[in-house]
Amino acid sequence: MARDERVSFKLSPEKKVELEKIAEEYGVTMSALCAFIVGQWLYQQTKVISPMVQGLAAVLKQQLESAVNDDSMFDIITKGRNANRA
Repeated sequence: MARDERVSFKLSPEKKVELEKIAEEYGVTMSALCAFIVGQWLYQQTKVISPMVQGLAAVLKQQLESAVNDDSMFDIITKGRNANRA
């Protein structure tokens, strides 16, 4: 895959030294290391984190709908509302 786009960012001198050290250990340039790190992060977001959040949202929605449809929950909410008005 061609890397034709340039992205620039700032970081602390300490982080730059860390990146240089790791890049040297891996035998790659800092640019290649940063491209790899960003690529891995993007992959993780789209393939792991996002589906997990969507799954959790679906479960939460189901639980909330169940609670709202539960008559005892409705009574608790109604009593709480009436108590606040008094």
